[in-house]
Amino acid sequence: MFRFFLTACGDSGSSAGNGTYCRVSSTSTTVKVDAAYMGESYTSVATQVSDDVVTYHSVYGYATQAEADKACANFKEEASYWSDGSYKVACSGTQVTVDEHSEYMGLASEGLVEAEADFNEMCGMLQNMAD
Repeated sequence: MFRFFLTACGDSGSSAGNGTYCRVSSTSTTVKVDAAYMGESYTSVATQVSDDVVTYHSVYGYATQAEADKACANFKEEASYWSDGSYKVACSGTQVTVDEHSEYMGLASEGLVEAEADFNEMCGMLQNMAD
């Protein structure tokens, strides 16, 4: 899910003063991370759409077209393994958008807890890299 870069921050967010930031926020049905590091960006929203399903809408922004093209190819290769259509990739300019859904067998709320923990861990790693 987080192929783009490793991030770092908590619920209130953090900023290293060099354009690096990471913020995690949540509601009862969504968890969002918004981050930037070294000219690249990542935003992802995990949404509980039913008791069984959490969807992820992620937008990766790259500093150069070459980086975006490489990432696009990698994400499309990953999507080729998901024949059920649960992983979709769209590429435009220096942005790659990935939409995916995960099934949790009636425990989608636990999927949101997991997503929030993953986002916060990612933010912690970014903060360590930025310091």
